[in-house]
Amino acid sequence: MLDNGGNLAPPAPTLAYVIEDRGSGVKVEWIDEPVPIAAEALRPETALVLDGKQTAERLECDGWLRTFLAGGLKPTIDVFKAGTAAGFTKDQLRRAKYRIGAVATRDGFAENGQWSRGLHAHSCIN
Repeated sequence: MLDNGGNLAPPAPTLAYVIEDRGSGVKVEWIDEPVPIAAEALRPETALVLDGKQTAERLECDGWLRTFLAGGLKPTIDVFKAGTAAGFTKDQLRRAKYRIGAVATRDGFAENGQWSRGLHAHSCIN
């Protein structure tokens, strides 16, 4: 069971279960620990095959963003400013966010609200 996003609650952990037939019928058994995978990991890849340069750029952006967010939540505006200074576009940073399993959270409402980005506890495992 995967969290597919939303803005009313913090991200939920991914849960797993096993369906077993024990002779007297089917039983669903939930696994105790969350699974380190996000819904984005199940998204099909595009048909476009990347060349070596594009792959290297993706890996560089992913690594930069993972390192930048390793210290905890950062305001999204700071992520974009630092990322742009490091040579990445906002689009590259947005796509890298999904690839590394980072999350966007919002604190506050209306004009007082601020978006931040950070890593899931499980997204550090790569």
